This record gives sequence, C-alpha cells and structure tokens, in this order.
Amino acid sequence: MRLPRLERALLVTPLLLPLVACTPEDPPAESIAVEIPFALRLGAEDVGCGIADDNVGTSATIVEILDARFYVHDLALLAPDGTEAEVTLEPDGVWQRDTVALLDFENGTLACETGSPGTHKTVTGTAPAGDWDALRFTLGVPSSLAPDDAAAPPLDDDAFFGSPAGGYLYTRIDVQTRSNPAFAFHLGATDCAGDDACPRANLATIALEGFTPGASRVVLDLATLYADSDLDAAADGVTDLVSGCTALPGDPECAALLGHLGLAWEDGTEAAEADAFEVDPL
Repeated sequence: MRLPRLERALLVTPLLLPLVACTPEDPPAESIAVEIPFALRLGAEDVGCGIADDNVGTSATIVEILDARFYVHDLALLAPDGTEAEVTLEPDGVWQRDTVALLDFENGTLACETGSPGTHKTVTGTAPAGDWDALRFTLGVPSSLAPDDAAAPPLDDDAFFGSPAGGYLYTRIDVQTRSNPAFAFHLGATDCAGDDACPRANLATIALEGFTPGASRVVLDLATLYADSDLDAAADGVTDLVSGCTALPGDPECAALLGHLGLAWEDGTEAAEADAFEVDPL
C-alpha cells in the first residue's frame, strides 16, 4: 500500500534531525596561562627596602623606599590587528581575586618596617592564545569594589583604608630623602560623599606596547614618576598638610605625580599618555 505524501514526509523528517544536531560547532579558543611580572625601578636598578639612589626629583636628592604597593585591574592583551583579550585573574585568597590584584614590593624589613613581610610581584591568570604584543591595565581598584567590598583579600589590607580624601587608597608609595623623613604618594578616589560615592575615581589607564607574555615585564620607574617633584620639600601644615600627595583636593604636589600617570589632577580625567610605566625584556 502506498502512503499518502504527508505521511511519508512525517516518517522521513525525524531521520534528518540527528544529522542537523550533529553539525560541529566552532571549537573554543585555546586558553593559556599568563604571568605578568612587575618591577620597581629607580634609574637603572630595581629597588626595594634598604636600597637607595641619588639624583632623584627636582632637588636631585637621595631616595630610599619606605613602602611600595598598588592595585591593578582590567588587564588585557592586545594584538597588532587590534584584537584584545581579557586576562582572567587567578584568585589565590591573598593577593588576587577575579577582578583585582595587589602588587607589593616591600618586605617589612629595614626602612620598610611598617610594611608587611610578604611580597607579590607577578600577576597570574589565563587568556586566549594569540599574537600579543601589547598590554593594557588600570591602576587602582574598580569603582564597583571600593570601598564597600573591602572585607575580602586583597582589599582587606589596613594600609589602604582611611584616605584623607574619603575614598579607598589604591596606590601607596612612600620614600624618605636626605632631609625629608617621608614623602608620600597615596592615590585614591576623591570628592567622596558620605555614602561613599566618589565622582573622581582617579583611575589611570596604562597602555604599553612591546609587551609579550613570557618575554616581558612591566616596570614602574620612580625616577620618571618623581621627575617633576621636590622630594625634599616639607609640608607647611597650612596649605600643604602632608609632604607628598595624599589625594586631597588642592594638594599642590599631586599634579606633578599624576601627570606621569596620564591624569589631570584638576578633574581626575586622563589627559596624556602615562610615561612612568615601561616594558623591559625578561
């Protein structure tokens, strides 16, 4: 008996469905482990606690490190064709969570006696494999995390609480000189209201060409950061409450420092290309 055309179609159609379902999808991009080393340099040499260098700043003074820590987030690798890939951070319960990492160059010894013994100089994570030749990251803590989400590492460090400007500190670099016991660079958000809203985030975007994962490191050159600052200058206690920059509105020493991070201190916007960070070969 010959089946009607409609019934024959219903019998054939289910046989075609498995063929459609088995169509292969595009394979996921290969993921690779990524290590991004950071270093602190003063002139030609890497520096840390107890290491000093001279001829720094406008007064050509001698500088010794007291503290050196800062946060980074939004790390991304860039390719020559404009492709970008986010670096997914590897949470470790101490230095990194999925959105932010703390870099720590002091070990609590010698002149860094107020610091912590641990150090963290390499950000680790994963990213898609690719022909990467540049790196971009943001210096600071994501606005969505500061300061309400500071209970978990790495945001639970007491050294970054209590900014005079009312926000959460995310860069803390202190040095002493031949005539100044402490010159501070404590950068965070400013103009913070009572509800912790901080319209001026002061987040610096750092873009570095020539960075190749596994072959390069990121260097913060303090000689460049301090190039336009008088590190021997003492605070007068009236117009300048603290020697250095503590992110207070009107702080006279912030403009020179932030300029080397690409920020305009007047309004906290990005004004130029940052030059304090460089890429070095490993």
